[in-house]
Amino acid sequence: MNFKIALTIFFLSFISFGKTDDNTLKEEIYTQINNNFLVTGEKLYYKIYCLNPITKKLSKQSKIGNILLLNSKNEVIYKQKFNLTNGEAYGDFFIDNELKSGTYKLISYTNLILLNDNVFINEIVIINPFIKKIDSLEFLYNKNIKNSFNNDLISLNKQKFSQRDLVEIKLDSTLINGKYSISVYKKTNTIPNTPKITNYKNSKINPLKNKNITVETRGYTLSGTVTRKDKKGMTYKPIGLSVPRQKINLIGSTNKNGDFSFYIKNLNDNKLNLQILDDNAHAYKINLDDEEKLSFIPKKSNYLKIGNEIINEIKKRAIYTQINRSFIKLKKDSIFKNKEIKKTYDSRIKTIYLDDYKRFKTLKETTVEVLDDVFYSQENGRYKFHVRDIINETDKSLPTLLIINGQIIYSHDDYINFSAYKIKSISLLKEKYIFGAITYQGIMEINLFDENFIPDVPNSYNFSLINPEPKKIYYKEDYSNSKNNRIPDYRTQLYWNPNLDSSKNITFYTSDIKGEYTIEIQGIDKKNKPIFIQKQITVN
Repeated sequence: MNFKIALTIFFLSFISFGKTDDNTLKEEIYTQINNNFLVTGEKLYYKIYCLNPITKKLSKQSKIGNILLLNSKNEVIYKQKFNLTNGEAYGDFFIDNELKSGTYKLISYTNLILLNDNVFINEIVIINPFIKKIDSLEFLYNKNIKNSFNNDLISLNKQKFSQRDLVEIKLDSTLINGKYSISVYKKTNTIPNTPKITNYKNSKINPLKNKNITVETRGYTLSGTVTRKDKKGMTYKPIGLSVPRQKINLIGSTNKNGDFSFYIKNLNDNKLNLQILDDNAHAYKINLDDEEKLSFIPKKSNYLKIGNEIINEIKKRAIYTQINRSFIKLKKDSIFKNKEIKKTYDSRIKTIYLDDYKRFKTLKETTVEVLDDVFYSQENGRYKFHVRDIINETDKSLPTLLIINGQIIYSHDDYINFSAYKIKSISLLKEKYIFGAITYQGIMEINLFDENFIPDVPNSYNFSLINPEPKKIYYKEDYSNSKNNRIPDYRTQLYWNPNLDSSKNITFYTSDIKGEYTIEIQGIDKKNKPIFIQKQITVN
């Protein structure tokens, strides 16, 4: 196996797994979706339960998972990553109006699951009523066992409801302290039921040729290889990763073959920079690892014919969706911001605000006239900044780490004449600091007035990646006051909550659309028993 060095803010270690029979290094995944019959313009919501296949407890192994929406040709339409917190995650996809009508696969997995050639598959019917006139259509679809609607583990305040009426669900006391999610959606006849968490199975995929997959047990993993442009042999090379707008910096080393791997906690920005921290950085090339291309083992399937009843339903839902989206600004979801990553040296830095001093034209002049704890040297025509040690014993043979607006700057010479009028503050760490694979003589962090400015770094690699989905509080309609009473309400998805508080009653309001609705609650109770509950209500 090709082992790589993993880098984190706090650790310099690497864990890599091949296929294994160790039960502690195995996972299964189950994905609940809000509805398996969607019209373009609607949202697909999902809740992930990542489980130990032996104990059935929620797994604490993987911290990152992947979810893909594939069309009938196994082409990836959407891809997301999600943060797993003690085996749970959730997110959503907007079903774009450019998608064609058909059956789609929703594939969810962690890298640990992928090592064992398994994934979880939900099959979803998506209809686009705008691309062409809808006649009777056929979809390749696997049959599911019919689910029972009667369940004594929940009780309702009533069985039949009016439009914009309050629905209250009380959970049985045995469900307290469990982990559950709920979807309440308009029933569509002839569409097969979704899988149950009580009898799910992960689907086998064709064995992966490349088993050098990093299990993401600490956070988002970014791996790749450094090679020489002249194709000569590699050796250990220091490498730095910056997420400038989030002010994340990681430093470490490749292995002797040039392989590297970074673990990134709380990533919420997709603009990153990689650079070789070496005078000869121009002689090297950075290559990121390609992600595995999944190949599926065909299943026996059955054809699902969509007749006139469904066609009429589709036409109505297309109208409902357009009306709802015209009021989307009034009904926004709330997004949680990731916690700021505090650096281990934050409490020991000294910050100088340049507006407190006479302004000088360049950083070079400011160093001489304002920064008593910084000086610069010149060697072979190139400048370097040096931060004085707290006891004024400065080791000039050690580099000072220069960071501008969250971006590591290896070549200080490129910014010696940087305009000081753009600088808001300069923070200094006046002590030796081991950062990854390098010992620095202090740190010099420069923050600019323009927080969005990202410094240019020659011979580096700028790239974008998929951020893990942010955590949200999904919008919930509330008719207890008159705020939205005059706004049309054509929701067919009455309620979605991926994180139920099992100690409280569940409440939501019906919409203006009459008909039969399905309440579906899934999850794991406090004894790690899988729970699947379905009941129907009528809106008259």
